[in-house]
Amino acid sequence: MTSTTEQQAQQQLDELSSSFAAWRAGKKHGREKIPMELLNQARQLSGALNTAIVCKRLGISWEVMRRVEGNSTTPVATPAFAELQLPHPGYLPALRVEIHTATGAHIVLSNLAGSPSDIVARLLA
Repeated sequence: MTSTTEQQAQQQLDELSSSFAAWRAGKKHGREKIPMELLNQARQLSGALNTAIVCKRLGISWEVMRRVEGNSTTPVATPAFAELQLPHPGYLPALRVEIHTATGAHIVLSNLAGSPSDIVARLLA
C-alpha cells in the first residue's frame, strides 16, 4: 500500500510529465534546453520518489538531473582583490607562508629569513 505523500508525489509527477510534454511540443528547435523551473521541480520530486523513476517518466537522463543538483548549491564566494604594498623597494620582511588544503589541513611557516626563492629551494630540497 502506498502512503498519502507518495500518492501526492505520483500525482505531482503526472502533472510535471504533462508540463514536460507541453514544453516539448512547443520547442522551437531540437536542442533547446529544458527550462530550469521544470528541472527544479523534477529535482524536488526525486527527493520523494526514486530518481530513476522520475527521470524515466519525464524522459530526462541521470546526467541532466546530476547537473541540476550541481547547480543548486550555494555559489562559492570569490575573494576580494587586496593590493599589497611594501614599505620601500629593497625591504624584505620575514616571510610567513600559510597553506590551506581542500582537506582542511592548515600549515603555517613563519619567520623565514632569506629571499623567497632560497626558502622555496630549501623547502623542496
